[in-house]
Amino acid sequence: MEPRQRNRLGFFFRKYNFFLLLIFFWGFVYLLLLGNNSLLSRVNLQSKIASTTGEIERLTKENLGLRNQIDKIKNDRDHMEYMARRLGYIRKGEVVYKFDGSGTAEAKPGVKRISAFESFIRLNLRFIVLSLALISLLIVWIGFRLRDRAKRKGFDSLRK
Repeated sequence: MEPRQRNRLGFFFRKYNFFLLLIFFWGFVYLLLLGNNSLLSRVNLQSKIASTTGEIERLTKENLGLRNQIDKIKNDRDHMEYMARRLGYIRKGEVVYKFDGSGTAEAKPGVKRISAFESFIRLNLRFIVLSLALISLLIVWIGFRLRDRAKRKGFDSLRK
């Protein structure tokens, strides 16, 4: 290179040295914080590893419990009978009595049993009545606000 070109390059680097350092600094910060292998991605990966490890431990415990339950069902006749009865099976010769759960309500005089539909209608009626009450209170409140606004603007009442 000629000396004159060296002087031009030297002048350029001396004049813009601060800006070049600033660009390199922010590029380095960007790569450090937001790049592919940045600190933020490492922190995210570590938190994912921790949550996955916890999930693996929970599933391992659940798997062990299920294996124990399978062993009980295969080997323990009492547990097998218990599980079968939970599923609704009965032995030969057994009689099944089904109750609707209202034994105490029908035994008491004056107690009326209502169906699920009636209960649903009563609940909806309560909601409708409450909604109408709130709407009427809102209308009254708006009326008072309008009356106060009219008084502030100098309008007298319409009644004479």
